[in-house]
This record gives sequence, structure tokens and C-alpha cells, in this order.
Amino acid sequence: MKLISGTYVWARKAGKGWLNIAGIKLHGCTDLTLTFDQCGGSVKVEYSLDGESWTEICKSSTTDTVRADFTVTTGTESIQIRFTEDSGSAHLRFDNISLKGE
Repeated sequence: MKLISGTYVWARKAGKGWLNIAGIKLHGCTDLTLTFDQCGGSVKVEYSLDGESWTEICKSSTTDTVRADFTVTTGTESIQIRFTEDSGSAHLRFDNISLKGE
């Protein structure tokens, strides 16, 4: 992964490469909405409570604006989100990644 600027992340594939965002504090929210713009391949997005077991949130196509709603168990303090390259594409670009909760 290479950070190009504060507005997007450009990730280079390395055999089903992935981008992991850990330590996301939920502050009592259980109903979550993930949005992002993605270009350059297919991506599977998952979340984890422990970094070992993963639950799929969504999949995106080559060029897609994604909105995915999901729910976590009441009392969950933090999660990790993982974006996994799923198509064999050489590069991935992510813009405007946002996670909102209620």
C-alpha cells in the first residue's frame, strides 16, 4: 500500500493483497454504513471483532460507488475492516472511504 495523498489510497496487488484498518472505535453504534469509491479491480470487504474471524460486508466491481449497511452486536467496542483484492487486477484505488454509525 502506498499513500499518495490525503484524498485517496492506491494499493498495489501482491497476490490477493489487502488493506486493513484496525482499531475503529464504535462508541455504542451498532448500525453501520460503509461507503467508498473503488476503481481498478474487484474487492471483497469484511469486518472482524478479533482480527481472526471475518464477516463479509460487500463486494464491489471494477469501478463502483459502494454503500453497504451492516449491523454489529450490541456492546461491540471496536472493529477492523479489511479490503481484499478479489480479481487479479494489478492496482486498486479507493476514494472517500467513510464509516458512519447509529
